[in-house]
Amino acid sequence: MKNILIYISPNKSFDNPRPDLINDAGVSAKVQIENSLELGWAKEDIWLFTNFEFEHCGIRARVLDNVAFFERKPQASKINALIKLFENGVIKSGELYWFHDLDAFQICTIADLEIDLGTSDMALTDYGVNSRWSTGVIYFN
Repeated sequence: MKNILIYISPNKSFDNPRPDLINDAGVSAKVQIENSLELGWAKEDIWLFTNFEFEHCGIRARVLDNVAFFERKPQASKINALIKLFENGVIKSGELYWFHDLDAFQICTIADLEIDLGTSDMALTDYGVNSRWSTGVIYFN
């Protein structure tokens, strides 16, 4: 399984230019990487995609150019990045992927065998208080 993190920014950094959003993505990315390594992820299975250079604990961001940034809801830019990964052939058929937001932290190990999508291509979470899909955690193959 690949552990996918995505952060796309209009100013190509973790410094968020919008005053209405918390500016903690850089710290979150570092903590995510450290947490993933502590939980046993192999470095080659931790995939961070950004539109700028970044490296932490030996994990280097893979730079995605020309990903449309969605100003009204910046977090939705991750979907544009996922589409780009499919278009560029980075996402391979038959392999299991776990995409999650920078603020969705893993708290215990996850074995590939635990993630059974059955005949579905993906699994989403909801918000817990309603049945709206959340794209903060997506398992797909």
